[in-house]
Amino acid sequence: MYLPFSPIATSLGFVPLPAIYFLWLAAILTCYCVLTQFFKTWFIRKYGYT
Repeated sequence: MYLPFSPIATSLGFVPLPAIYFLWLAAILTCYCVLTQFFKTWFIRKYGYT
């Protein structure tokens, strides 16, 4: 994550990602974790855990 913001980034042709990217990334990962936990709980309640 640091490399596009480092001093050597321009020589490598890197550009920093916009801040909105990191907001979307955090939102998507949070939704993924919540949905995974929800379906895991639902599955265990329906089929049990052995």
